Amino acid sequence: MSDLTAEDRAALLAASMACENAKAALWRAYAKLLDVEDRLGKRAKDDEGNLLTDRLVDTWCGAAHCYLLMDMAMTDRRCVEWE
Repeated sequence: MSDLTAEDRAALLAASMACENAKAALWRAYAKLLDVEDRLGKRAKDDEGNLLTDRLVDTWCGAAHCYLLMDMAMTDRRCVEWE
């Protein structure tokens, strides 16, 4: 049995929806960045040489993973441990 209250579940739902919104915003940013790169004919990189498109994809994957983990926590699937 879970120790989560209805309030806890509501908070997790709000957090998971924030992750979903972040994922959507990241894809919009990705598309805009690709448009600029196409127009300039150059790829955008950070000061360490990493492509910004790659960083956006990595961040999107992190938000997607957090979204799934919060969903699992809300539904008592055992992928999330509370310590």
